[in-house]
Amino acid sequence: MTVLQRAQQALRDEGRDGWLVYNVYHRDHVADRLFGVSEGSRNTRPWLGWIPANGEPQGLVHGIEAGALGSGLPIRTYTGASELAAAVATWLGEVSSYALNYSAIPPLSVIDHATVEWLRRLAPRASQHSADTLVQRTLASLDDAAIASHRAAADHLYQIVEAVWRQLGERLASGTAAGEGDVQRWILDALDERSLATDHAPIVAVGEHTSDPHYEPVGEGAAIRSDQVLQLDLWAKERHDDAVYADISWVGFTGTQPPPEVRSAFDAVVAARDEVVAAAAAALAGGRRPSGAELDACARVTVSDRGLGGHLRHRTGHAIDRLLHGIGVNLDGYEFPDDRTLLDGSCFSIEPGVYGVPLAQGGTFGVRTEIDAYVAGGSLVVSGGHRQSEPLIL
Repeated sequence: MTVLQRAQQALRDEGRDGWLVYNVYHRDHVADRLFGVSEGSRNTRPWLGWIPANGEPQGLVHGIEAGALGSGLPIRTYTGASELAAAVATWLGEVSSYALNYSAIPPLSVIDHATVEWLRRLAPRASQHSADTLVQRTLASLDDAAIASHRAAADHLYQIVEAVWRQLGERLASGTAAGEGDVQRWILDALDERSLATDHAPIVAVGEHTSDPHYEPVGEGAAIRSDQVLQLDLWAKERHDDAVYADISWVGFTGTQPPPEVRSAFDAVVAARDEVVAAAAAALAGGRRPSGAELDACARVTVSDRGLGGHLRHRTGHAIDRLLHGIGVNLDGYEFPDDRTLLDGSCFSIEPGVYGVPLAQGGTFGVRTEIDAYVAGGSLVVSGGHRQSEPLIL
């Protein structure tokens, strides 16, 4: 089944007449994927795509960019505003409801307000609806090949964490200085050796820097000394067009005995992570599809019950696909609540974290544990190696 055929099946399942996309300057990455448009192609004039629930999908392109949608489906051209409006009105003339790429979930909200209002004027009797669940069904449910790609990347990341931690221990034991920048380069070198791609350098944060969830070392970064919290966060995918990311975070301590407050915070996020796994697995085993918002709430309650709710700074997890932060279900009932439910092929991170936690000797720290999971055959599968249950220690 092609992408557009999957979109049509999703439209029929949801009782929508069609799905209209509008793209200019590649602002709509979802539209590009639906119609197989290369990100590097010229797109200085709007092109539109119409996917009816029944019938043949169609395209509409500007005359000076007639090749914007390639070939393989009926395509009309326009040069002026009146031609554009007339063509779209033809699509929407007998439609009672159709989907657009707007949503309360930021990565899926890519059509501008003026265009939405223009479409409403063209077809005032047709109701407009968010395409967020259609996006999930069509593009964000991984097939077997995509899941295999994700699993391969996850296996590599777990091995890299083990190797890098061992390398750091050897460096510090020898009395040789090491910094955040060193560890970051070791990870990047390991990714390159394993032919993995990443969209951004990994997070390596030590001491106070662990209180910043998106900390980035500048230059060499801070020196790594004994008895400090160290946060590692790394993500990568194989080097091919259909590769799917994996994304993990591990907590280390550059000593032999983490302070009680570090241990308590670590135990809280581990408990929250495992509660999400258990809740998702139980719901799926009972034939019920939990939502992203519901699973986020599980984690937040667990952390709050341990007295650390005030140190939560972000959602519990994000969708994963060809993008690191994908277009499927996010485990989020806090930032941008996601009420979509986990379908077969849903892939996502589970990464509760607490930040700005005070240390008895002064200063603050943060900890985050992150694993990835996906749904296959109605069951939850955790990818990669064993889940971290103890802080890494030297």
